[in-house]
Amino acid sequence: MQNSLISVIIPIYKVEKYLDRCVGSIVNQTYKNLEIILVNDGSPDNCPKMCDSWAEKDNRIKVVHKENGGLSDARNAGMPLACGEYISFVDSDDWLEKNAIELMYDAIDRNDCDVCSFGVKMVWDNGEQKALTKSHNEIVFDNTEKILQGFLSSNIIQTVWNKLYKKSVIDGFEFPVGKLYEDEFWSWKVMANSNRLVCIDDYLYNYYQNDSSIMHGGAKYKPLYVAEAGNEKVGYISEHFPQLRDLACEKYLYSCMFLAQRSLILLPKTEAKRVINKIKEYIKGKLPSNNYLNLYGLKKKLRIKSIYYCFGFVCRIQNLLNIGNKSNI
Repeated sequence: MQNSLISVIIPIYKVEKYLDRCVGSIVNQTYKNLEIILVNDGSPDNCPKMCDSWAEKDNRIKVVHKENGGLSDARNAGMPLACGEYISFVDSDDWLEKNAIELMYDAIDRNDCDVCSFGVKMVWDNGEQKALTKSHNEIVFDNTEKILQGFLSSNIIQTVWNKLYKKSVIDGFEFPVGKLYEDEFWSWKVMANSNRLVCIDDYLYNYYQNDSSIMHGGAKYKPLYVAEAGNEKVGYISEHFPQLRDLACEKYLYSCMFLAQRSLILLPKTEAKRVINKIKEYIKGKLPSNNYLNLYGLKKKLRIKSIYYCFGFVCRIQNLLNIGNKSNI
């Protein structure tokens, strides 16, 4: 059954080389009841004309032309225009498998869920592919606590674009304008507003590995945005889901250690030092309780406590030993 209208929001900026591939993958979906919203974020190339051309060919397509405001601003501009019962986001240099929307709608409808999360594979120009998400059977998280626990444990990844959302779940949640890594600020809030989520194993999203992405290169590496978002998340969970506080703190410490290690690799020495000092401020008060730590072996307990109490030292030692400083992306 294909009864529900699904809105797909695509923010667009300087992607004329990839735009047809992206939009074509949506237009040609096996699920046909779609509304496709192309948000031209003041792109200075041929993207505006390409968007208008697509709209002329397919009456399911709406085009928004706006001044450049960044990815968050573009997504925010598209959401109020969405008329669908469900909403999905696709980045304009990526693309979906042909049956992606049909499979995720089936999963979300069959399991009466607010959100469907699905598999992602990274794709390079040379044809290389690598799974970003873990392989698993279909999993249903049937309450908010389980969803957040899955999110903290990385069984549900934080990316915005590998999910289908019931519109009512994301209403009122805007992306933070002016901040990089906007998914980090937005996704956990939506997870905390969801009652049921289904994860399916199918690798439906093709995540193009573009070297000009903000995920690559030292000049564009801004780890404090991620640390700030994580700090907000731990604070919220500690207040509203105290039973998950220790897990949230543990995962945040690991995340901050990774951010600091990458900072030493990618950033100038003085900037890396500033970042590490700021992260040390963020992690204050975020040591898991002794009751939680005592559930694990001595090795893990010492590791967590050493990160908390000797953050800068552990960061440098792990980089020296080449431990824990490799990005998956």
